[in-house]
Amino acid sequence: MSIITRKLTLAGAHRGKTIGLKAGDKVYQFTDGSMEVTGPSSDVDNLTKFLNRCYQAFPDPSRELDDAVEAIHGGGDAAEAEQDEPGAGDGDTGGTQDNAGGAGEPAPEPGNPAEGGGHAEAQPGEAEPGRGHQGDGQSPIAAALSKLDPADDEHWTADGKPKMTALEAIMGRSDITRAQVDAAAPGFSREKARG
Repeated sequence: MSIITRKLTLAGAHRGKTIGLKAGDKVYQFTDGSMEVTGPSSDVDNLTKFLNRCYQAFPDPSRELDDAVEAIHGGGDAAEAEQDEPGAGDGDTGGTQDNAGGAGEPAPEPGNPAEGGGHAEAQPGEAEPGRGHQGDGQSPIAAALSKLDPADDEHWTADGKPKMTALEAIMGRSDITRAQVDAAAPGFSREKARG
């Protein structure tokens, strides 16, 4: 088994931040939104999939990172302005750890896109993740978010984001990513669910 080093960069809410993100019992320190991980290729692949799924971390450089930044933050200049000048209510509470995932959630198996690795591809005749066929204006992800219980700690991360495992259980699928959730309901949180 070969030892590899991979740079991961955050594309979502933690983009450009220096923050410790938890995966199981270990905290991975991102500096200015990036970190390097070294280890056996299968371990690095599994960690990459887990951090992608829970925190929107992507291999850098990669098309997936570019696409995620574009989808979440818009064009390059707008994204840089947003990063340099955070707006009021950007959701950063100043904490250094995000407890999504946590102990007991195994890393996905390599090469199994059903476990959240890479981008979810819609199969022929199937709705894209986050998009429904109905004309009700609400995506399947948004509908699932509305079913989360604000009083149930098992549905939320420590910083108030919906837990991916809770959404997957409601939707009956495991190919939903944090980027899709953020795109379907920007800024959705436990606090908003209470309101």
